[in-house]
Amino acid sequence: HNRPRTLPDLLMSTTISLVLVGMGQIGSITIQRSFNASTRYSNSQNEQIRVLDYMSMDLRRALTVQGSSNELRLTIPDYYSASGTPNMPTLVDGSVRYGTGVNPSIRYYLSNSRMMREQAGVTTTIAENVEDFTFAFQDFGQVIEISLTYLPTFRLNKTTEASRAGTKATIRTLLRNRRST
Repeated sequence: HNRPRTLPDLLMSTTISLVLVGMGQIGSITIQRSFNASTRYSNSQNEQIRVLDYMSMDLRRALTVQGSSNELRLTIPDYYSASGTPNMPTLVDGSVRYGTGVNPSIRYYLSNSRMMREQAGVTTTIAENVEDFTFAFQDFGQVIEISLTYLPTFRLNKTTEASRAGTKATIRTLLRNRRST
């Protein structure tokens, strides 16, 4: 039997509808935040891999490696001329030289929480949100270990910065030439 709707029935159904809509909005906001956090985490991981790949590649071919606090300088063989043609290697005083013998230098350093790579006057930002850049030479200067500590990107319940932990990425590379100091 159908009875007419009363004001209390209408208020009750409106309240239930609003609660259900509110729960749906909270659920969609939570899913969006989770998606954004996953995307930031994935981008951060890709950035860390890119930095370590850059450094590994340069260190493996380095002729000289010098380090000071939060700065790494190295020279690499000049395999190609300015026109892009390969330079022929020559043996001079027991060392292999390419081209004019003036080897390009590369500099890695930390600037305002950005990891920078400088070569031939061109500076490139290769990572952001880097908190610390350290390196240590081992095995009589033949092995180098580099660590980058990234600023944390996630916060639990909006806690203070001090309670957050960063991400540390480390590589260990065998130098083909002995390090010069």
